[in-house]
Amino acid sequence: MKRIAMFLGLTALLSTGFYYLTIQYLPNYIYHKFYTKVVNSGDRKVNEFTMTMAPDETSRLVVKPNPDFAYASAFFDVSDRPIRITGDMPDSTYWSVAMYYPNTINFFVKNDLQFDSSSVDISLGTQGQNTDVVAKTDKGFILIRLLIAERDEYIQQHMLSYLESLTITYL
Repeated sequence: MKRIAMFLGLTALLSTGFYYLTIQYLPNYIYHKFYTKVVNSGDRKVNEFTMTMAPDETSRLVVKPNPDFAYASAFFDVSDRPIRITGDMPDSTYWSVAMYYPNTINFFVKNDLQFDSSSVDISLGTQGQNTDVVAKTDKGFILIRLLIAERDEYIQQHMLSYLESLTITYL
């Protein structure tokens, strides 16, 4: 009977350990490694968007990206003060805004049909800051996706101009 209790206790302990490793620790670790690699390399700045046109088979920044979308992404940091995300988006195609904690859990998602206009105007901060969206952590990731239904070069450049209108400013 003692062996069964010991086995069950060890199983519960190992299960709990692996749960916290995979759900709590690992996503945060991967985010911070990626954040450090990308930001320290000088490729990206915090609170500044980077555009990625519809990816193809050679794209390696995102694993298995959807080739029908163009992306604007940014690491955010609201530890000093809140930020404001603004930009013009098309009114004739799908687009969405998503915000993620460092552990990859999204805390805000809104698409074109949920906005009152074809403009993005969202303030983001932490608790105690008067903003539209409140994050539980100071840092995270913003991803804006824009559907590009056609591969025509002119249309892609036109859609890219919408993504280039996106800015992040401090409030």
